[in-house]
Amino acid sequence: MSTTVETAPQTSAQAAESGAAAPQNKARAYYWPSSGRVVAATARSEIPADATPLPEPGEVVNLSGAALGDWIGLVEPVTGPQVTARLHRNGVVSTHSVQVSSLHADRVVIGSADQPATFALKALSTAYADADRAQQEQNWWKASLVEDAHEWANSNDLCSRFDEFMREHDLPARVFDHRAEVDVTVTLTLTVTGHDDDQARDQVDRELVIDALNDRSSLDLVSFEVVSVERD
Repeated sequence: MSTTVETAPQTSAQAAESGAAAPQNKARAYYWPSSGRVVAATARSEIPADATPLPEPGEVVNLSGAALGDWIGLVEPVTGPQVTARLHRNGVVSTHSVQVSSLHADRVVIGSADQPATFALKALSTAYADADRAQQEQNWWKASLVEDAHEWANSNDLCSRFDEFMREHDLPARVFDHRAEVDVTVTLTLTVTGHDDDQARDQVDRELVIDALNDRSSLDLVSFEVVSVERD
């Protein structure tokens, strides 16, 4: 399990200090294996039996003895069984990469924070969720912009200066298909029959060699050299 430390969003700190209204109690969140998503439900009957109930903000959790702290939530987006959990402890927010199956609330929750702390943790959880979604939207916008820029550059036959500009601004440059000519030296192990070495040697023909080349298990790559590369 890997761990990193984060800086809490400013909005959550402000909410906790100002006494702003805490987020309303939400239905418990569950990880839904068939969809790879986290869903909320007020009744256990609403979701599949194999779904994993997750801790709630303000509950104290112990993640397999490797991390102890107040649960904040999962880093979004959740895309599979390997997830990143946020915990709070002693004024520090840390993230922990874990398997979602190890986050079953019935097994990891060992207590609850006091009411003021729970109030602040719920506000912090909401602020992080909002920040995660904003980051996702920015990433989607950036990816769409890059795709459009690449299409426009190709349509207008822009040179490599466009790609240099993209790299200078930490944006992905275009990629192109190339033809690579390669000289290869291989050793093949063939099975042939004959009364003696000479007769067996005569059984080795072009078709047998081609069949052996297609059978990678009989191929031993000795060396290769890239002779030339040209863009299509």
